[in-house]
Order: sequence, then structure tokens, then C-alpha cells
Amino acid sequence: MRLLFLLLLFCTSSISFAFDHSHSEYDTLLNEIVIEKGAETAVDYDRLKSNPASLNK
Repeated sequence: MRLLFLLLLFCTSSISFAFDHSHSEYDTLLNEIVIEKGAETAVDYDRLKSNPASLNK
């Protein structure tokens, strides 16, 4: 039982290291598709639709 617990703990900790906690790719995407117009913002959905792989990353 102890070995199973340690194996489970190791597997879940290695998954968290692979995740980008800074969200840098998502931040880059938002900087490309969000348009600021003074106090208002808009989203360029056509640009997002033309490259859905960037959102899926």
C-alpha cells in the first residue's frame, strides 16, 4: 500500500511540472486577439477562428 501511494504521489507531481503555470502561451494569444479601444475591449474572433490550434495549446 505504501509503495502504491508513493507511486501515485510521484506520478501526480511529475504531471504538475509539465504544466505551464505562468500561462505564457495563453497570455501571448490574448495579446494577439484582444483589441483595446480606450476603455472598451473587443476580441478578434475571425483571427482566432483562422488559427484554432493556438487556442487548443
